Amino acid sequence: MSPHTLMVHSRIRLLLAALALAVSANAQQVPFQMQYTQGPITNTLTNDSLLTLAASLGQSQSIQVRATYLGIGEVTISQPPSVTGSTAFTATLNQTLPLKLTPGQAVFFSVRFSPLSAAADAARVTLAFAEVPASTISPITLSLQGVTSAVIPSYTTAD
Repeated sequence: MSPHTLMVHSRIRLLLAALALAVSANAQQVPFQMQYTQGPITNTLTNDSLLTLAASLGQSQSIQVRATYLGIGEVTISQPPSVTGSTAFTATLNQTLPLKLTPGQAVFFSVRFSPLSAAADAARVTLAFAEVPASTISPITLSLQGVTSAVIPSYTTAD
């Protein structure tokens, strides 16, 4: 790997470790245990966690989110995750809709950051669900922050 690639990978690992669980004090409770995976790293999330993704221009970074239903009834997910904010973020559901979950079953979706400029990006991903017997519609939400890594050119001279 080039020194630049190693530097980017090192920065990504540091950002993920330092910022993955920056949680809002008023996060809404949801009946899910959530985790995200990026490469070999898996971390636990709470609703409304802040996730920081980093990539160079022309590159992207993706994470996989797993939300395991812990309630006592059944959950229906009828819509794919939506992203509001920066268009540098996309979210994709990895299962077919409508999706019905009973306790212990999980929903999987991926979040991708593909920076369009060197500016910082922010967005929010929301996955709505309806829980029965509670008959409430609630969202899983994650706040997203995108960091664009600088590409530093290096030059060598011939002797």
